[in-house]
Amino acid sequence: MTDPSFTTMRAIRIESGESLPEAVDRAVEDLGLEFCDVTGFGRLEWVELKGDSNGPPTRMQGPFDLLDLRGRVRRVGSVIMSEYVCTISHVTDGEIRVFGGGLERAGVDFAELTFIPLVLAKGATVAKDAVAKDADTGQDAPPPAAPSPVKDDASKWSLALAESRRVEREGAAANWDDVEPVMPARGDIVNHRQFGRCDVVRVDSEHISLRKPDRRVVQLGLAILVFEPAGEHDGKAVYNVAVTRF
Repeated sequence: MTDPSFTTMRAIRIESGESLPEAVDRAVEDLGLEFCDVTGFGRLEWVELKGDSNGPPTRMQGPFDLLDLRGRVRRVGSVIMSEYVCTISHVTDGEIRVFGGGLERAGVDFAELTFIPLVLAKGATVAKDAVAKDADTGQDAPPPAAPSPVKDDASKWSLALAESRRVEREGAAANWDDVEPVMPARGDIVNHRQFGRCDVVRVDSEHISLRKPDRRVVQLGLAILVFEPAGEHDGKAVYNVAVTRF
């Protein structure tokens, strides 16, 4: 059982030879956490990203810089339920390519991880000796019907996760129907948290190419980016950019 006073963030380092997400799940158990968020960065030797529409995962050989790892973990007894997304970069032909998605597995060179404990809201409880009464007769009411049995906690998680993904997909589809996404054009400026103030040199249907302050060009996948207008500078439109959650 987790110590109720354990509300402080914990940080650990995962060394070469470990794999994600197994090493993260094991660390959650070692730290005695039951519910937490996980963030991190590091370097990966290889990675498998989850495929689209329940397709097979895509395996890629690195090395990759792990720019951002985010996940949520819930431990119920011996069952650990977790899901992670990541943003990674790779240098190809002098260009830095950045992409990401749901993390299936990855081989670690090193990773620095931070665990942020969360508290589950507890539902209302009924006194042990309390007996419900029928509103019309005043007689003891029959006990409530038992919920439909589910084989185990892992099965419950699978059902909940499937429903969550369905709702998320439907919500995302509705949002895209109602709101036209903001997109920079060539010559605009993009403020990137890691790369700094960049000039847009090319935009197509899948990628945007940015020239960093050091004059190197980095190509980013549009599927994981959200742009927000941030005014103008010297007659050029300025945008802030953030990585979406998968």
